[in-house]
Amino acid sequence: MNKFKAFFQNRQRLFIAIFFLLSFASILGSLILAILSDGASFHYTLFFADTTTNNRDFFMDFFNSMRDASSLDVYEKGVIYPPLANLLFFFFSRFISPSLAESSFDLRLALQKDQRAIMIYLLFALLCVVIFSLILKNYYQQKNSRATAEVLSFLFIFFYPFYYCVERGNILLLSMIASAFFVFFHNSPSKKIRELSYVSLAFAAGLKIYPAFFGILLLVEKKYKAALHAVLYGLLFFFVPFLFYDFGASLFQLIDNLLTFSQSNKAVFSFGSTSIMNLFYYLGDKYHSLGVIAFALSEVIALICAFLAPQKWQRVFALTYLIINIHSVSSTYAAIFLIIPFAIFISAETKKQNADWVYLILFCLLLLPLPCVYYYHRDWILAFFEMLNLPYSSAVNKLLAWPCVQFMFLLVALESLMNLIAAKKRGITLSSFFCKKRKKQTKKPAVTEGSTI
Repeated sequence: MNKFKAFFQNRQRLFIAIFFLLSFASILGSLILAILSDGASFHYTLFFADTTTNNRDFFMDFFNSMRDASSLDVYEKGVIYPPLANLLFFFFSRFISPSLAESSFDLRLALQKDQRAIMIYLLFALLCVVIFSLILKNYYQQKNSRATAEVLSFLFIFFYPFYYCVERGNILLLSMIASAFFVFFHNSPSKKIRELSYVSLAFAAGLKIYPAFFGILLLVEKKYKAALHAVLYGLLFFFVPFLFYDFGASLFQLIDNLLTFSQSNKAVFSFGSTSIMNLFYYLGDKYHSLGVIAFALSEVIALICAFLAPQKWQRVFALTYLIINIHSVSSTYAAIFLIIPFAIFISAETKKQNADWVYLILFCLLLLPLPCVYYYHRDWILAFFEMLNLPYSSAVNKLLAWPCVQFMFLLVALESLMNLIAAKKRGITLSSFFCKKRKKQTKKPAVTEGSTI
């Protein structure tokens, strides 16, 4: 009885135990519903299409990129990946026949029938899963028991954004893993591990650019020399691969492709997007200007929160928000970056407050694979979406993505403001809040001849 009482008094253990129960419940519920529906409910959580349609788009982010990067004219095709990612896909394309790698867009689905292409992707995905599990295990073993670390690292690969990214075959999977290594180990006591974390961040940014936002963490922690190292590595990973292509022309073409993509390709409402602009795209064109203002303001607030938030996971969340709030890159698989602040949050050695239970629920709604509970009521759900003039989405995770992220951002912003107010009451000015005061060094008394020490 005493052990049972002690367990509930230890909020950290109780916190992790509740997360374990919720995780197993959501995973088991999804599997049971998938069995009862002959796999249809699982299909509904990944695709917009009905099971009666011939959806053949699986893994195509990987295959399309491999096909695009198989030739040197990659940026003339409108590709928005940095050259490092294209070089990686170029390497993968060498394992299949040139005729298949350079097939036309209309014939791209032929890659799904090629055994070599499928095996290359499966090995890539398997390698990502293993590396991510090892990173998580090593990170959690620093603060938790070996059993807890192993269970946590196992559960994370079942998170909805993670396996959604695996299904898409998006290189974002590898970029997130490299970003996580930086966030987890940039404060390692080992100088080699710290330096490797800076390289890892540069590699992540070399694949997808926007993980560079996590480098702000070094500025928050006043590690300016480390930030300079990260910037130098980032410049190397970004510009050196351009030498493989026509350096100047390819660089300007990439910039043009990025501008075109951000301005037109994503300027619509979509479930799964966590950007604040998503709401204004639903309201209509007349609210677009207001949406731009809301976006700019929310990005500035998030940047300030990265410096003022009281807990590390909140600062990392603020930097994550800077990424997933950009509408052109905000999507279901971009939410995979939320795994990083959650990994810190779930094992933070702080006294859990009542607000942390709210954060736990929000993270679970965002990351756990929620069963498609309304699978057997699709008709009236579809009618409800049509009444609201919304595109139909069958995935519960996609439906909850926007409100959960924005509500969590609001809570973090309020806590950051309260933290600043509390600092003001303690007599800490804004400048001293950001900059540590140097301790006055007391002069040692001079040792005169004949004195003893």
